[in-house]
Amino acid sequence: MKIELDPRNYKIEQASLDERTIIDMSYPELLRSGRVLDKIDALPFMEEPKGSGNFSTTGNFSVKVARGFLITGSGTDKVNLEKENLVYVENIDYYSGILFASGNVRPSREVLIHDQIYRTNPNVGAVIHTHDKTALKYGRSIKTREPIFFANLREAEEVASALSFDNYVTLPMHGQFVTGRDINEALELAVEKHRVAVMRTPIGIVAKFGFVSLVAATMLAIPASLIAEHYHFRDCERREVLGSGTRTYTCPAQVSCGDLKYWEGESERISEGKRECTFSTLVGSS
Repeated sequence: MKIELDPRNYKIEQASLDERTIIDMSYPELLRSGRVLDKIDALPFMEEPKGSGNFSTTGNFSVKVARGFLITGSGTDKVNLEKENLVYVENIDYYSGILFASGNVRPSREVLIHDQIYRTNPNVGAVIHTHDKTALKYGRSIKTREPIFFANLREAEEVASALSFDNYVTLPMHGQFVTGRDINEALELAVEKHRVAVMRTPIGIVAKFGFVSLVAATMLAIPASLIAEHYHFRDCERREVLGSGTRTYTCPAQVSCGDLKYWEGESERISEGKRECTFSTLVGSS
């Protein structure tokens, strides 16, 4: 019977291969992975455990090699990854709770998830686990039913199952798992999902709106001042008589008319608690 141990409670026994014999070929791309993920703040520093004063990069990643996979070690610096930070996991015995691994550090606490993904999805050659806060809040993807942290076997199987339908899955309140045929494919997807999430943030929406407005203004030759005017008088009623050369806004009294060009026929009038602002079509045309 398979046991439901927390991955931190698995015993470690020596793998049949020494990790030093298989690290060299994969190390450069894993080193690059940490630096790329750092640029999108997907491996943030956190204090673990809380109150300990020990800070380290979160997240982890792995690549399939030999009869198992190389994975980043628990509590190691994944941004400035060193070869000593990698662990070769050859097999996991879920009946006896034994990890067959070789390395100087203990494998990531999400090691069971990585293992189940490789077992369930044979076309996967790399797995990335990110803590992309922007994607967590604003991203769109399939999700696991519940938040999952560290993951025992049952939870690891749930993540692996979700990744049978897509290469990107969100763990609510936690982070994301991304897969690819190789590490570069997984990285590209993680970066793209982050980019899309950024566009959904308030700043991203404003930037997108501003870009669209700029393009529209350029294409239609609309002066920028008219765009600002439209926004300023958004709560007002606009009247414009064709051929008159003027436009009038009837606004709440607290809305100012701004700087008027009286010499061009612009005017301001308050009547019955309303403020009327009349502008010339020459405004913003210079």
